[in-house]
Amino acid sequence: MFFWVQNGLSSPRTPTVTTMTVPKITGIKETRHLDAFDPERDSPIVSEPSPRHLFQNPKTAYADEEHSQNESPLLFASQVMSSPVFTLQEDSLIEEAKSYFLEKRFRHIPITNERRKLVGIISDRDILRSIADSKPKHLISEIMAERVLTGSLQTEIRFAAKVMLDERVGCLPIIDSDAETIGIITRTDLIRAIVKFPGFTLLA
Repeated sequence: MFFWVQNGLSSPRTPTVTTMTVPKITGIKETRHLDAFDPERDSPIVSEPSPRHLFQNPKTAYADEEHSQNESPLLFASQVMSSPVFTLQEDSLIEEAKSYFLEKRFRHIPITNERRKLVGIISDRDILRSIADSKPKHLISEIMAERVLTGSLQTEIRFAAKVMLDERVGCLPIIDSDAETIGIITRTDLIRAIVKFPGFTLLA
């Protein structure tokens, strides 16, 4: 389950429904039936064998094929997320956030209120836009995104990756039942999961 958090209130993220259309196939031409091979008329067609199976024992090849069809293991946010999470309060200065982005190489920082509740998020691009803005701003609350897509510890990683792609967000804060940020999933965490867990794939 995913939630949008805004002004300290959470609401379920409604799944998007997409319809798939099958393109119409046109321009199909009738192919000539080939008779038995005639060396004086036809040139032999040589297909390169797959290097993977060129020197492979047939029994091993069948075992590899069966292994490749096994389902990818399930991973959840609790196994992949980065934790603990660095956060800033909404009354922090933009200059302070800029220093942390440069020092820590963060791409996103969750923003909380005085009660540690998630109230927004900022990215390095928000900082760059604030610098280029002709009207100077000073507080993080002036530039942060107030509507934040979040997940829970039980969020399945494949769904998380799909939702992040659908919503065009670069990270997914993980919150507990009190709306406190306990972790965060970024694109880097997803790539790390593919490398760290053998057999895992983001393709369901």
